[in-house]
Amino acid sequence: MIDLKLILQNPEEVKERLSLRGEKYDLSQIQELAKKRGQIQAQVDQIRAERNRLSREIGTLMRQGKNADAEKLKEQASQIPVKLEALEKDLNEIELEIRKNLLLLPN
Repeated sequence: MIDLKLILQNPEEVKERLSLRGEKYDLSQIQELAKKRGQIQAQVDQIRAERNRLSREIGTLMRQGKNADAEKLKEQASQIPVKLEALEKDLNEIELEIRKNLLLLPN
């Protein structure tokens, strides 16, 4: 299987080498999926960072005895797993699609 990094870094070279096998291969779908994967991964990372920030802030507020403020943040933090699960599902589907496309290419 061709390395995804190679396709993303040198798409023209990969196309040229694949064309030597007698067929033309369109790498644009793989490139688009990789771009989309990067965007979703950035969102996942951002949401995880927000979850961690809220957790630290909730802990600080609880230690300070500001339970009402901590409860507001807990409510806000309770929404995060739902968002995160949906994005991670999308991410897994995209990674599977990338892998399927890579498996269709000759070595």
